[in-house]
Amino acid sequence: MQWGKIKSILIIILLLVDAFLIGVLVVKWASEQQREQEMFKNLQTVLAKNNITMQDMDLPKEAMMPQLIIDQSRTDELKVAHKLLGEDAVQINSDNSLSFKSDLGEVCWSDSGQINAIITPENYKKPDENSVEKETDTLLKSIDINPVGLEINVKDFSAVASFKTAGYEVFNRNLTIVFSDDNITINGKWTFSEPYATRNNLYSTYNPIDSIIWFAEQKKANKIYDIDAGLLLVNGAGSQMQLSPVWRIKTENGYFYVDPVKNEIV
Repeated sequence: MQWGKIKSILIIILLLVDAFLIGVLVVKWASEQQREQEMFKNLQTVLAKNNITMQDMDLPKEAMMPQLIIDQSRTDELKVAHKLLGEDAVQINSDNSLSFKSDLGEVCWSDSGQINAIITPENYKKPDENSVEKETDTLLKSIDINPVGLEINVKDFSAVASFKTAGYEVFNRNLTIVFSDDNITINGKWTFSEPYATRNNLYSTYNPIDSIIWFAEQKKANKIYDIDAGLLLVNGAGSQMQLSPVWRIKTENGYFYVDPVKNEIV
């Protein structure tokens, strides 16, 4: 009988604790909803003041994005150049790039990880449109560019290869491969090493409304069509590059990349 009373008291205590926790969650949710509504009202005010309209778009939620660093790998860039041109490729003297030339073409890697190449492989034949994706995949694998999650988007006789980092698109890291009648061109920025963090608070949360309000006051556009969270490769010190969180804002004047940490256009 005594044990039955104790169990009843424990159950009541647990129910009270659960009710308290639910109440805390409800209050927190209501507070966040109120904050979002206030921010949205402020956004509407700022947009109207600067004669900017948002064109039938849904605002994304807050995004938790990392701040990372990645090393530029001259070794891997060198391997790619030799695989494209052959081991007999000759290095061209240059102060700020890694350039090679052979009978098959030319390849140049800049200090910022940008590749510009024009090659004509032996027995080259321009593929038909239906084979462009397969040919692109084969070419990239042949030069050891095959990261996990590689995506290839094809349009006519060109293909764009990219992959995500920490679940986010790196907006300026991609390769454009174009198959012409006489040659193949490869242009874009690429990384090979694994990214890493230099501080403990790797991830931070960013609200798109804050960045849109700041962007609206810069008077760079009159129409906003879309906004996406992602990362941007930014030159760092020496051979290091930063993978910085940004909001990509699509406007009638093109894309703008807003750094939510510094409140600046990158």
